[in-house]
Amino acid sequence: MFIHNKFRRISSLFMIILLVASPFQTGGQIKKAKAADQINLALNAAAINASSSMTGSNRLANIVDGNTATLWQPNSTDRPNGFVWFILDLGSFKTFNKAVLQFGTNVGSDKVKIEYNNDNGSTWNAAYEKSIENKASNSPRTETAAFGQQVEGRYVKVTFTLVDTVKNFNLSEFELYNDVPAKTAPVTNAFVVNGNGQGIIHWQDPVQDTNYLDFDQVIVTDISDSSNPNPGTKIVDKGVGEVTIDGLTNGKEYTFAVKTAAKDRTESDAVNLSMVPTEKQNTILINFQQLTKVKESLTSTGKEYADAVNKLIGEADAALTKGPYSVTYKPNPAPNASIHDYWSIGPYWWPDPTKPDGMPYINKDGQFNPEGYTEKYDKQSFMDLRDAVSSLSLAYYLTNKEEYAKHAALLLKTWFINPETKMNPNMRYAQGVPGVTDGRKEGVLESDKLLDIIDDIELISPSNSWTTNDTIGFKTWLSEYTNWLETNSVAQDEKNTANNHGTWFDAQFTAYNLYLGAKNKAKNYLQKTTIPRMTDQIMDDGTMPEELRRTRPFHYFTFNLIPFTMLAVMGDQVGVDVWSAGEEIRKAYDFITPYVVDFTGWPYDELEAQEDERIFSTYLREAAAKFGEDSYWSASDIMLKDQLTTHRANLVAPSLAGGSPRKEFVTFSFKELYTPVVGTIYGNEINVTVPKGTERKGLVASFITTGKRVKVGKTVQVSGETANDFTDPVKYTVESPNGSIKTYMVKVTESNKKFSVKIYQSSFTEFRADPRIDEILSQDSSVSLFDIMEKFPQSAADIKPLIWYQGYYDQGHFKAPAQIFVKDGNSTHTRSMPAALRLLKDSANSSTATVNVSTKGYKDLTISFNARTQNKTNGYKLVGEWSVDNGNTWNTSGELLRDSSHTELTDTYAKIPFTFTISNPNAFDKPNFLFRFRLDSSSIGYMNLDDVEISAVPSETNADLSRLILSEGTLSPSFNADVTEYTVNLKRNINRINITPVTADAAARVKVNGVAGSELRPILLKIGDNPIHIEVTPKKGEPKTYHINVKRVDFPGGKDK
Repeated sequence: MFIHNKFRRISSLFMIILLVASPFQTGGQIKKAKAADQINLALNAAAINASSSMTGSNRLANIVDGNTATLWQPNSTDRPNGFVWFILDLGSFKTFNKAVLQFGTNVGSDKVKIEYNNDNGSTWNAAYEKSIENKASNSPRTETAAFGQQVEGRYVKVTFTLVDTVKNFNLSEFELYNDVPAKTAPVTNAFVVNGNGQGIIHWQDPVQDTNYLDFDQVIVTDISDSSNPNPGTKIVDKGVGEVTIDGLTNGKEYTFAVKTAAKDRTESDAVNLSMVPTEKQNTILINFQQLTKVKESLTSTGKEYADAVNKLIGEADAALTKGPYSVTYKPNPAPNASIHDYWSIGPYWWPDPTKPDGMPYINKDGQFNPEGYTEKYDKQSFMDLRDAVSSLSLAYYLTNKEEYAKHAALLLKTWFINPETKMNPNMRYAQGVPGVTDGRKEGVLESDKLLDIIDDIELISPSNSWTTNDTIGFKTWLSEYTNWLETNSVAQDEKNTANNHGTWFDAQFTAYNLYLGAKNKAKNYLQKTTIPRMTDQIMDDGTMPEELRRTRPFHYFTFNLIPFTMLAVMGDQVGVDVWSAGEEIRKAYDFITPYVVDFTGWPYDELEAQEDERIFSTYLREAAAKFGEDSYWSASDIMLKDQLTTHRANLVAPSLAGGSPRKEFVTFSFKELYTPVVGTIYGNEINVTVPKGTERKGLVASFITTGKRVKVGKTVQVSGETANDFTDPVKYTVESPNGSIKTYMVKVTESNKKFSVKIYQSSFTEFRADPRIDEILSQDSSVSLFDIMEKFPQSAADIKPLIWYQGYYDQGHFKAPAQIFVKDGNSTHTRSMPAALRLLKDSANSSTATVNVSTKGYKDLTISFNARTQNKTNGYKLVGEWSVDNGNTWNTSGELLRDSSHTELTDTYAKIPFTFTISNPNAFDKPNFLFRFRLDSSSIGYMNLDDVEISAVPSETNADLSRLILSEGTLSPSFNADVTEYTVNLKRNINRINITPVTADAAARVKVNGVAGSELRPILLKIGDNPIHIEVTPKKGEPKTYHINVKRVDFPGGKDK
């Protein structure tokens, strides 16, 4: 951080002693007090009561027998209200300050509470209550509960909060100890302030408790060079709180160990802090190299960043009139809180319209409640503060205008430093739910604004409006908040969340520690927490299931990839390669980039239209710079659209060498064919392979480009509209906004075969949206399976197309049922939960689910699907079967096994879908083709199936229509490919209709009354009373003609003409 002479504060007034020779320096060794031998006070204590009366091998007495091989496992039916507890009698009054819990397996326990009293009465005194670390552990582990105080009692009650009453929980040993202090307490809330050739180390003295010896002094030692036998050391008395280190080399990293020490030379554990003295600002997430480049451009003739800078200056000028903001400005505090506490409500929680007072609020996932952004709460003010300070600080850095820094400093001091208006350093009351809870763990996410603010403070640090005392004031606040993140159970619950909330926690905790100087803590956290989290959340194909199951999956995917990218950027600063760990980040970018470029192919359901996600372009550029991936640069430019030269990403994210943004073709395809084909772009060459039989004259290209204009010769090309002759290579020219030209040669090659086309797909979302689910869940929210699939009809005439049926009838008896599974039973989240087809274990009749799909005009079928088993145990058999006689006989298309030889099928969905193929001609060209999944009766558990797709190759000699769509009127009879004569009733005032003919054979050509048409090119036909003739000409074979007679009628109740 840049610091002027004002950095030299009145530290000389403090008692700072530079040790050259000191009675505290005894060969570098500090004597340690010897701890007394520990005695387990609970050993063989009387186990007098418990929530579960288990006896025999799982009895309660096992937890105090000193043998970790025995255990207490409460019965799953003895877990009242989600708790289990026990009471021990120590036999007499004992003094203790620590408990040790030895778990056998702990999947179900979330928190532990330890209480004590003297009479085993109804009143208990609290000794300890915290979340259990490392939840969901199936292996033995130890949990230590240090009370922070000594307590005295005869009876001890221990209560466990369960996350699921049916999950595994057992305890092998419970131990109690009275630890004798062996060292002094470490300093707290320590941080550094970097300066020009110097630095400040600041801390708070620890509060004395019975777990530590008292201390008198604080020792600060330079441990940057471990080989130095006489490191520089400073000692200050208790209560001083900081030291200033002079004579440091700019750009060199130093590490200092801060310890407390007692009179008998006993010292505390060290708190290590790193600093890099500098005369420049030291940003963490803003790409300072790029920002410097932008500033230098302002004094040159280059105008590359002028648009972005001008827009920023306008925003900064507007921000000069905004604020100040404070949590104390809201009308009232949160319930049971101080006005200084930050307060907000969950964004997707709404008043219950069925309740007079709206309480308790109910969840509508993905739907923002505007109430949360009113002046009643602090959320909007915090967002406004961040936005204003970011604009002001960047504008100050680029222009050196003091007015920007002055107002930014006012806003920051009001929110974080001034005693009358500052926010308390916690998020205890964030994202509460009225009528349910004052605050939730999810609220920790809302402090992400600090990630911008710490860099903003660096940018204004040279200003006279922001002093070193201001930096110390803010860092004191931030160190207290970071300590809250590390120690508060609500915050730790957020850390343990396995989705974007946990990732944002990682980004915050790492960034704040880096900013405060705790580099080693940040490094260890990345290695031990972030990298394993990344491996858990990002699949081999780059998807993030926890985000993609939401009602706004595109938003949540990018919203999780942003903090992962931040963590990778920070990893570079501490020597941890997060980018390459398992290659998960690159896989995620490879997955999402094509949809950034062309969202039309996005395969997930979105609740609403996409919001502005352009902030993601900043991180696309970070990834592009790291991996050297051109497609990421292009996707970033595409995402910025009309803000390509004005968006702030141009100022704070890496740019391409030689200029940004990049101009090029990003995608090139032919979408008017029966199946879309996409070209491959190699440098200046685009290669496209089209199906056998494609007429290359008159093909229409669809493309996405970052250029300003595209031409072939002198003809301007309109994506999806302009046709060209691709018999020979075609030269495309892309013109960029600055006038530069780039050419591409497009080569189209005809394949020797037809391409497969998707004729059916389902992710079972139609079931997820079924209103009956909400109705069932409103009655019993614990339910997760739904009997909403129709039963397989007893009459063949009742089998409908594209409908999933469960089971079958055998002589009037229904057998082999299946069900639809919604991931959890929370009725308030039904719309955001993924649905799946569940084949139930049925040892007598198997379990089946059947769908009717027409293969008319198709051959060579492929069925792909995702599957998972109930567990990893061997003993599952899934069979794919098909029928063309309404289910009277079934033919096998394939089997999927989990046994000793087949282990790809497991209890999680496979990264690559499983497939069954059908090459039997008897299955081809059938209007009523049945396919079913059958879980064999030999299977030991259920199986879930999802993302089912059926693909096929179009037949080459088919002259049928598969569908015939009219914009007006109704065909009589209903359309059937084998029927060629129809009548349509039209109102008298209708004189034009759109006719959309869809061919069963993709290579076939269609003319309606002599005019060519297709599924992608409907025909607007001027209609009179004459018949309509639709002629289908296949690639091979005889043409076929459909006739439609037109009848004019009055509606309603009119007479025929």
